[in-house]
Amino acid sequence: MSTTLNRFLHATRTGGPAVAVTTAPVTPSIDVQHRLVVRRLDGALMRTTDGLFGEFAEAWDFPGYFGWGMDAFNDCMTDLDGHPTPLVTATGSVPGGFLTVVDHAEQLLADAPDRVFTWFAQSQPQYRDRYRTPYADNADRPAALEYALVLRTTPDRLGAVRRRWTAAGTPTVLLTHPAEPDAPGDR
Repeated sequence: MSTTLNRFLHATRTGGPAVAVTTAPVTPSIDVQHRLVVRRLDGALMRTTDGLFGEFAEAWDFPGYFGWGMDAFNDCMTDLDGHPTPLVTATGSVPGGFLTVVDHAEQLLADAPDRVFTWFAQSQPQYRDRYRTPYADNADRPAALEYALVLRTTPDRLGAVRRRWTAAGTPTVLLTHPAEPDAPGDR
């Protein structure tokens, strides 16, 4: 299955896939930048568990008490909308969700134990579900938010990246032309 970036993002609100893969440059449209907080990370810097924790902690401004463990990571990733310093979109708006784009996705957790990659992959749909559920875990969230992870890789590694995520229990969707804005009817 393939889709556009906007269709993919909107589908996360209703339980659609949480992870997409592409070989094209990912440049979120002005609409996406206005609607979501977007962070871009480099998979080459996240080959290990510590690399993953460090890059996400810096990009998403995890609190100083972040404990550098899987449970602490999950807590931070599911509380982006309850952040001590509220996160805002590129245009200064209150976010309607959160998008992480990982370049060099084939290197993501490449040197980490398989169980760490499986945990990370299986966490993505859980994060999506938490954000799409109003008032989940007593969060002050009156409406569903979008949460998504977009993996960017090279054409020769696309199949391997998708197989790795599927083997870990998290299917991916293929993005078509993610740099191009969707037509108004694509929402």
